[in-house]
Amino acid sequence: MISSVRRGFTLIELLVVIAIIAVLIGLLLPAVQKVREAASRARCQNNVKQIGIAVHMYADVNGSKVVPLFDRSVPSTIAGSPLRSSAFMLILAHLEQDPMYTASRKPDPTRADCSWWGVLGTGRIWNSARLKAYQCPSDIVAGGSGAVPQSATNAAERDRACGGYAFNYLLTGTNGGGSSDSAWVSRYQLGTVPDGLSNTILTAERYPFFTLNVPTGFNYYNAWWYPAGLLWSTSGGVNGNAPMFGYYSTAVPQSVPTLAAADYRVPQSPHTGGMVTGMADGSTRMTAANVAAATWQAVLTPADGIPLPADW
Repeated sequence: MISSVRRGFTLIELLVVIAIIAVLIGLLLPAVQKVREAASRARCQNNVKQIGIAVHMYADVNGSKVVPLFDRSVPSTIAGSPLRSSAFMLILAHLEQDPMYTASRKPDPTRADCSWWGVLGTGRIWNSARLKAYQCPSDIVAGGSGAVPQSATNAAERDRACGGYAFNYLLTGTNGGGSSDSAWVSRYQLGTVPDGLSNTILTAERYPFFTLNVPTGFNYYNAWWYPAGLLWSTSGGVNGNAPMFGYYSTAVPQSVPTLAAADYRVPQSPHTGGMVTGMADGSTRMTAANVAAATWQAVLTPADGIPLPADW
């Protein structure tokens, strides 16, 4: 007589199966993470590419001028005061963000000189604008949303809309410093950059939030809406909200630093394979995590006359 009783797995067999599954997951997880990071890096490169194209489109309709870090050339409708706009705001219209650009041209009635404050103060950007073109998918702050928690020194400022990219001050600014408006306007046109567009950095990645070396009393965010012309405080300090690098320091970028180690003076990359960098000709490239200081400074500086180093 044949028995109809079916034999199940023993405990040992079940543990072996579980162990095999765990090993397979352990082998597959790094591969999945690599694929995910590769996809994020590709999207980041596309963002940087689009920003570069927008800068060229801006130049096409503005006498070939390199987009300035600070613009107050558009008169306000209130008391004739000029509007204050950042470089990232100025190129919004060339990134298919016309409504937001138009909103930035309308000042807040309570602050006649600040278009950026008017847009933010009404909540149209302050708590809601998460522009994908300005957010690196690998951003370690708030899951890449660009939302930075409220300031420790100003409880009224919550969820700042911050970006993952910044402009090279040595190209888009005057490289002279100071509190005057002209310090934040490029001396170059696209056709007059001495070292050439393909040899000069335009954009690089930068964390949305910083903690290292931040002076007491200042908020340091990579706020894409923040005009560089408002950097200077009455005490002579420099506020680090403006999305730029090369002004504070020409030291090499940080590669995948923690938030506690993120230094506001230099760019940071969340990518393990290096930093996504945009050149002034609109091209993109990956800058090695171990790039030499002399190499980085040579490509950062638009008029040093130094040929591209062999390790670039």
